[in-house]
Amino acid sequence: MIKATFLVTRQAHLSHDEFVRYWIDVHSPIAAKMPGLRKYRINPAQSGGDGGEAPYDGMAELSFDSVQAYNDGFGSEQGQLTMDDAKKFIDMDKIRSMLVEEVEIV
Repeated sequence: MIKATFLVTRQAHLSHDEFVRYWIDVHSPIAAKMPGLRKYRINPAQSGGDGGEAPYDGMAELSFDSVQAYNDGFGSEQGQLTMDDAKKFIDMDKIRSMLVEEVEIV
C-alpha cells in the first residue's frame, strides 16, 4: 500500500476555520469518491510543533494499493473533479506532496 501525503495551505481570502470547514464539508466528499482510494484522512493543523503558528494549514493522506492505482485514481474523471475543487480553497503554489510507503511501528 502507498500513501500520497499533501501539505496544504489555504488561499489568502479564507480564514483557517473557513478552510477547514470547506475541506471537511465540501472537498472531502468529492475526494472520497476517487477510484481505488482505500483510505482518506485529513489532518487540520492546530499549531506548529513549537506551539507557534503551523507552517501549513493541514495535511491530507490518501492510501492506494499501488502507485498505478494512485495514478489511475488521480487520472480519472473523479480525480480531475477532486483537483479542480482543490483549486477553490488550497493555494496550489504552496502545496507539497510525496508518495510514501507506510510502515507501522506502534
